[in-house]
Amino acid sequence: MRLRPLSEELMINTISDAFGRPHKKNGSERLPFSIKHTLEKTRSSLSVQELKLLVAAMVD
Repeated sequence: MRLRPLSEELMINTISDAFGRPHKKNGSERLPFSIKHTLEKTRSSLSVQELKLLVAAMVD
């Protein structure tokens, strides 16, 4: 069974939401608000293609 590719919007939201999730093993600490706020502003100001390029650069 093949998986359907994620829609662009779902992919962007999934990646963006990952930055707001706890990053410590115990799950007690979250990213500071300023980082989440910056990520939201970045996501809203970039086109889908620009965001894909940014994510690709982060993964490499």
